[in-house]
Amino acid sequence: MSAPLVNKLGVTVGYSTVFGQRPQLAELHSLISPLRRQDVILSLAWILAITKGWRSVRDNREERKVRPHFLPTIDSQLPSGDDWFVFSRFTLLWLMKQACMACPVEGLRVDSAPTRERLGVACLMANDLVTSVRTLQGSLDLAANMMASIDCYSFDEHDRDIVRSRYLLREIAPRSKRQTVRQLPSRIESLVGFQIEEYCDLAFGACMKNMAADVGDIAYITPALKADNFQPTSIDPLRAELFLRTISATEDEFFQELSQKATHELDLTVFRNRPLLRMADTYAVLDVGLALDKAGRSLFWTALKSAEAAKERMGMLGNWGYLFEDYTNEILNGVGHPSRAVIANPCFHDGT
Repeated sequence: MSAPLVNKLGVTVGYSTVFGQRPQLAELHSLISPLRRQDVILSLAWILAITKGWRSVRDNREERKVRPHFLPTIDSQLPSGDDWFVFSRFTLLWLMKQACMACPVEGLRVDSAPTRERLGVACLMANDLVTSVRTLQGSLDLAANMMASIDCYSFDEHDRDIVRSRYLLREIAPRSKRQTVRQLPSRIESLVGFQIEEYCDLAFGACMKNMAADVGDIAYITPALKADNFQPTSIDPLRAELFLRTISATEDEFFQELSQKATHELDLTVFRNRPLLRMADTYAVLDVGLALDKAGRSLFWTALKSAEAAKERMGMLGNWGYLFEDYTNEILNGVGHPSRAVIANPCFHDGT
């Protein structure tokens, strides 16, 4: 039997913990298939916003406020310790992916106690199912099984990541000895369609409502986001609308992409690429961590995926490596030591 899924500093409660048996994927799909797809997606996004699952270190005090809304008859049967979690960020995103494929456009609204509890039980099932994707035989298998999770995750270092991205591209790159590295910032801006500072500000601004989310009224699911929300800032709403469209997808677009692409069951790249849901005239942030990551580590990777030619992508990867090498050399040179010397940009006899 697979080990429980460790969620940061706690253990995630699964369906088997409460009901004594492990669920099957077909059971999960049967449970959520009557529910309206958009309601499921927005409800899961609401849980992610309230529980703040993107934080590196979290406790379950916020989660305890959410449980009665989605597990009203089961909440009393759940472990009561501080290190037990029902809502894990990774499994919520995984369940969101399942909902995109299994739930209909028109279905039961998730606006009543029975339908909300149906979704809550689905969260418990997801906690068990994500640990059953592979049987982990050894260290290598364990590492391989974690790769899809790591690719999706961005932990609570967004403030440093955003500052680091801007520092790399605005301070380190212009001083590089390589012309191709000096040209990298302007090429990234061309590919994403925004100035670096503007792109970072837009990504951060898009997440403000969700970062301040509180339990409040359960009917107030994920805060609606509009380009007009940027009016009090210096950002042009037209530019904001363009940005929101570039990092969002409709529920049908998510469905089409997931249906047509054969990916690993734990691969959540679809939400990393486009972490916002686009509706009629509003947007909803699906995961704050992934949206903030657009201004951090994902800034370069978003630009890279926009480059059509394979030769250019390879060149950009090489230049990004050179840029990080320059950055590392600067850090090492900044911490002097009498018995250590930094050899910047070493080359072997073969020129590599």
